[in-house]
Amino acid sequence: MSQLPTPDEKNLLADLAVLFPITSLLQIGACFDAQVQFYSDLGAVVLTFADGDEARVEKFNLQQSDNLSVNQVVLSPDGCKSQYYTASLPTESGLIKPENLQSIWQNIATIDECPVQTSTLDAFVSAQGICANWMFLNTVAAPEIMKGADQCLQSVDVVIAHSVLEVGENATLCQYSKDIQDARMFSYSFIAYAQLSTRHPAIARTVYVKDWKTTLQENLSILDSRSDKELAKRQAEIDRLQLQKDRSDDELAEEVSRREETIQRVTDAKSQQQLSDNNLQDLRTRYKSLAKSYKGQADIIKKIEAQLLAAQIALTESDDSTKTVGKKTGDDDE
Repeated sequence: MSQLPTPDEKNLLADLAVLFPITSLLQIGACFDAQVQFYSDLGAVVLTFADGDEARVEKFNLQQSDNLSVNQVVLSPDGCKSQYYTASLPTESGLIKPENLQSIWQNIATIDECPVQTSTLDAFVSAQGICANWMFLNTVAAPEIMKGADQCLQSVDVVIAHSVLEVGENATLCQYSKDIQDARMFSYSFIAYAQLSTRHPAIARTVYVKDWKTTLQENLSILDSRSDKELAKRQAEIDRLQLQKDRSDDELAEEVSRREETIQRVTDAKSQQQLSDNNLQDLRTRYKSLAKSYKGQADIIKKIEAQLLAAQIALTESDDSTKTVGKKTGDDDE
């Protein structure tokens, strides 16, 4: 705020600081000595200034303390390398070419320009470990800077930001308009609490306050939705695991059945083998018995053959003897 609030506006902000105590305050844009005292009077415990102007930062560095820090940084929506313009009106130096602001400040012009590495507001806050709950954007580039402040806008309580109130026919200023800024702030559940005076009728300085009731309701709805989705996800996972278990049970039952069948086949094979062994043993016993019987019969046959042979011999001898006796008897008769 290059222009400090009027007494009535100071009272308005003081009342607001009672509702939302300032634990940490971040100002973006041109910084001045008078602002430090003003913010301290509001009850700000920690002050952080982010200014792209090297000279102003160097001047403020002499005042840095445990609760006051000044950082030279150029903020942009995307954190890319951009052209920085030094304007004839020092408070308006930045990424907007001064000639594009001549519909607001007729005589503003570019004094110098150079490429610079920029940062998003979220990246800057994260790198510096800043946890601000109040933010002042003392630059008409505020609507563009807000594009890189998603995390900041979700946690901050109060935002006071400049924007262009009357764009007119200047198309290059449309992206910095209050309408664009209001739409973005409303999307993060902020309400336009008040509008402070500025030194130029075309510049708006709006106080936005977080509608925590709506935010809480939205967060609860989100949590409910997430809970429902999580429950559905978990139920789907349970169903998937149950289906997998059922398949595993079926596969296990099939495997058990196959193994039981295999065991039964092996058991039957062993029984068959045992039966075959028993049959073989019986055959061996019968063979031995038959072999023994055959041997006995062979011996009997041999005895009978021997007896028959002896009888035949005896018979032959008897015939021969009879023939001999008959011959002798014939000779005697003669």
